[in-house]
Parts: sequence; C-alpha cells; structure tokens
Amino acid sequence: MNMEITYKCLNKQIYTDAEFSLVPIRWEDRYKIMQWRNEQIFHLRQNKKLTVEEQDAYFENVISNLFEQEQPDQILFSMLQGETCIAYGGLVHIDWKDKNAEISFVMNTSLESEKFNTLWSVYLELIEKVAFSEIRLNKIFTYSYEVRPKLYPILYQAGFIEKERVLGVIKLNNKSIDGLIHMKRKGDLSYRPVEYSDVQLLFDWATDSSTRNNSINSKEITWGEHVKWFNKKMNDSKSTMFLFKKEKPVGVLRLDEVNSQFQISFSVDRKQRGKGIGNQMIRFIIKKFPENVFLAKVLESNRGSHRIFLKNKFIVDSVSKIGNKIITNYIKEEFDGNY
Repeated sequence: MNMEITYKCLNKQIYTDAEFSLVPIRWEDRYKIMQWRNEQIFHLRQNKKLTVEEQDAYFENVISNLFEQEQPDQILFSMLQGETCIAYGGLVHIDWKDKNAEISFVMNTSLESEKFNTLWSVYLELIEKVAFSEIRLNKIFTYSYEVRPKLYPILYQAGFIEKERVLGVIKLNNKSIDGLIHMKRKGDLSYRPVEYSDVQLLFDWATDSSTRNNSINSKEITWGEHVKWFNKKMNDSKSTMFLFKKEKPVGVLRLDEVNSQFQISFSVDRKQRGKGIGNQMIRFIIKKFPENVFLAKVLESNRGSHRIFLKNKFIVDSVSKIGNKIITNYIKEEFDGNY
C-alpha cells in the first residue's frame, strides 16, 4: 500500500528532540503497533486483541484518509529512535471548534521497565508542539485507567493536573477501577528538578537588580558565592529546587524543609514578569504537595509577592524585622482544593 506520508493539516511534519522524533504514522509500523496494543490491552479502551486483518483494514480505510483532511479527528505519529519505531501516539478525538484533543501514546512493551519516564516525557514535549504551536489547540488531556502509577508523576511534571475522576469505569480482577482525566491548557507551566547545568541561569536571575532589591538579603552575589550556595542546595536532602518553563525556562522555586514545614522561595525571569507566572508556580506546588504546611517570608516593599501569596490563601502569621527591613511571615496550613 502506498500511503501518503504528510498531513495536509500540518505545516511541519517532523518533530525532533535529540535522538527521538515524531513522524506521520508509517504503514510499515502497523504490526508493531498491533503487537504493543495487544500486549497492553489492560490499560487501553480495547476490548479484544487485534488481528492482522483488522489492523490492515484500519490503516487502509481509516488512517489513509486522515492525511488529506483539513480537520481530521485524529493525527497519529510513529515515534522513532533513529529510524526505528519505538512507540506511537497522537492527538485523538480532536474538537476543532472548541480547540481540544485527547493525547494517545503506546510504547514498545519491552521498553516500559527502563524507558517509561524518558519516552513519556519526550513524547509529551513533542506532542505539545503539535497541539499548541501547530494546530493551536487551547487544551489537551489524557484519559487513563487508574492502573498506571508511574504515569501520573510524569503528567504532573509536564504541567497536567487531575481534572476529573470517573468512578468504577472498568473492573479488573473483580476490583472497580476509576478513570482519570489529566488536563493541560495552552500556556500552563511544566517543571523539572533543577540540574547542575542550570547554575548559570540561576546566577543570572539571582543577580538581576530587581531580584536583589526584593530579597531579604539584598547584597550583591559573586559567582564563587553562588556556585558554593548552589552546590550546597543541590546536595541538601532538605532542599528541593524546581525549574519552571513554557517553551523556555521562566522561573525557579525552592522548598526548604524547616521543622516539617516548607519554606517557599521563588524567582521569575525578568522578561516574564507581569504574566501571572509566579502565581502559577505557587498554585502548582501547593497542588503537588497538598499535605505540606508552607511558609513564606516577604519583604514589605515586594507588593507582587504579597499579592501572590494572599491570592493563594496564605495568611499572615507574624511580622518581623531584620535590620531596617520589615518582613511579613506567611503560612498556609491546608489545601482545600478550591483552585
């Protein structure tokens, strides 16, 4: 079968991240895909194993028609490592009017034990480019049965939130299993742990003049001092730093454990301020750790940070003074879910 290999609805056909790429779904990968789906049927909305005849018919009668449609209901890709197909997925149930779609992804079963996190993370980053930059959707979502505990932390890290829980949608081994919908909107942040390679970026943000003015310790920082502090934090089990990004890094947030409570410190790239990013970062971290008690110290003159913490239902615990600087100490003891 000579199947067209480009989508009429896409200007860009290939999406690449280092050694991995998404290409329009290939006819030659159909039996691999069938095998993976049959092996992983327990978490798919597929009630029986596919046959070769059914797979051929699906590619010939359904997938072949997608490429020439202006607004297909699904856009599917083969995910390659080099030239080898290692997974497939895409945007399905596309609603072009309301600008949303579901994400689908299935990887080579043999790679799940060691490559699950890597492949899911790379895939989400690439498929977001298709959804948000290429066909300009407003939101994307996943629907999964609650049998995949390794998946949900990856979704949270990519900026998805649990939007809905559908009770008892299937039974597995006589146990009712819920369905989970995780959603991400265009412009929502993703995050990852800070890495050693981020030391220069954090130095640039920390030495920005407005950052220094809004810091409790406002003295200038040298490169040597920063590197010493950075390495200490990276090796401190009671300190965790997250880098937030859209297409590029936009801010950093640090949690320092103090007597089983967590002190929040954050900074936003100067070019990204005034866009609600600080508020999104705080909201995200509260949702990620709903059982934590959070603390924050804010300089009296830092009006933006005061607004952010008050908006996120922190309350004033006390007011203190360091030298001639007045500090407001905030606390948030409970996440009530009303966000």
